[in-house]
Amino acid sequence: MGSLKYLTWAVLVYLACMPPSAFSRTVKNVSVELAGASDIQDDPPSGGCRAFRPTAAQVRQYFSRAYPVPAKLGAHDRYSPCHAKGTVAFSDNTRGTWKLSSGGAATLFWDTGDVVSLFYGKYKWHDPFAGMYGLCDEGDC
Repeated sequence: MGSLKYLTWAVLVYLACMPPSAFSRTVKNVSVELAGASDIQDDPPSGGCRAFRPTAAQVRQYFSRAYPVPAKLGAHDRYSPCHAKGTVAFSDNTRGTWKLSSGGAATLFWDTGDVVSLFYGKYKWHDPFAGMYGLCDEGDC
């Protein structure tokens, strides 16, 4: 019994000494299958959403830094009709499809059937609605 206690203690000390990055997953693969789309049916082809064209590298960075948020953030606070869609795969063998709005909110549909809302506000793509989210006075534009 003493050796089990020692082993447990040794594992805990080992885990405590590991850097936090050792536990994080990384983005293995990203594909952008649709970009410049709009939720608005009669948005003309030359409309503002057409300019929302995030690259695979930008989406990879997004999924490396995005964090879970309540769905209200994407549906209300940071809503944009401009979106892109694609797939993502992570180093821990999880994967899913995503819908990303130009305002930095996304919905990730895991292959398991689970769904999560995500947000990352320091994106690098062109956002046709930048500065119009009502949070500019809080420095979140």
